[in-house]
Amino acid sequence: MKKYVFLLLLLLTSIIFGCGQGGLVVGTVKTIVISPSTATMLFETEATFVATGYDSGGNEIYFNPNWFITPTSPSQFGVVTSTGRNDDDRPYCVFKPTGAGTGELHCMQSEAHGIATITSTVGAITRLTITPSRRTIGIDQIQLFTATAESGGQEITIFNPTWEVEGSSVTVESVIANKINIKGVSVGPATLEAHYLGLTATAEIFVSGTSGEASVDSDRDAYVDKDNSGSSYGTLNEMKVGGNKDQTGGTYEALVHFDLSSVSLPAGAVVTSVDIKLYVVDKSGTISARIFKVDGSWSESVTWSSKPSRASNLDVSGSVSVPSAGYYMTISLNSNGVNLVDDWINGSANYGFYIIKAYSSNGGVVNFSTREDTGKEPEIIIRYQY
Repeated sequence: MKKYVFLLLLLLTSIIFGCGQGGLVVGTVKTIVISPSTATMLFETEATFVATGYDSGGNEIYFNPNWFITPTSPSQFGVVTSTGRNDDDRPYCVFKPTGAGTGELHCMQSEAHGIATITSTVGAITRLTITPSRRTIGIDQIQLFTATAESGGQEITIFNPTWEVEGSSVTVESVIANKINIKGVSVGPATLEAHYLGLTATAEIFVSGTSGEASVDSDRDAYVDKDNSGSSYGTLNEMKVGGNKDQTGGTYEALVHFDLSSVSLPAGAVVTSVDIKLYVVDKSGTISARIFKVDGSWSESVTWSSKPSRASNLDVSGSVSVPSAGYYMTISLNSNGVNLVDDWINGSANYGFYIIKAYSSNGGVVNFSTREDTGKEPEIIIRYQY
């Protein structure tokens, strides 16, 4: 009996001291990121800033930071009016500028230090807009809308408007200051309004109901090797990703392009989800993958030395675990990625995707099939509604 009581106490202790109140694991914070990292605010208004902490492996953890500002004199810049934790159990602070100028908001715990740069301006709001101002979304699709204010020709990037929704075809998923996530729930129109200091901005929303799907195999793929920076590997049946546990990206990075010129969507259709499927030929060690937008042109003769840069992260979960050999890995794009593919279908420049190792992987390497491996080519699956 004593043995079981001891085990129960040990289990309860690990639960209490191993997790934060919202389920985040307690650990040693190495990196702190404040969102937003830059902001322009109106004098004497308030805005909320949220901090996220990561351990040395890039995993989000529970932590209790200290907040402060520089310059330190409230009369020069501003004050932190309150602090707490949001619904996701992340620490936040509410900041209020008390003078015009530029300063920094700091979030610290031990040696970890996050900084947001804030500019405070004095003047009346002359313009208020919502982006996008018109959008068609699908049922269960979530769309981000952002309100932007202008004062004396300067854009105010964070403020707290009053949001109103007219129409039963959508619901509000979340609101963070001047950003709101709207979800389609039934077919029909809706109107979104933002009100701030006597001004009103409007966005028109339509929720569509008929769905469809299109898929395209890659027309160009390759990988590059950091240790052989002048070599190209664009004609092989396999492309490598991974290696080097101490950095994001690793020794091998893959590039994949899909020609979407053949994708013809019905009038008024909107892309609601996009998946990238890659066949795993071989895998050594543990590895997770991430997907990025490629920011420049390339061909299958690309090398590490000639590769284009990569842009914002486009995967939903931050990283996707690579399955065993003989299975497909599927990466679902987030809303920015979905909108990007929608733009590509409508004629915007399309340079494809980078597939790289996630930072928290342990140096493993995966070989994916390329377009030369008939029947197992990389594939993009595009779902839409109209």
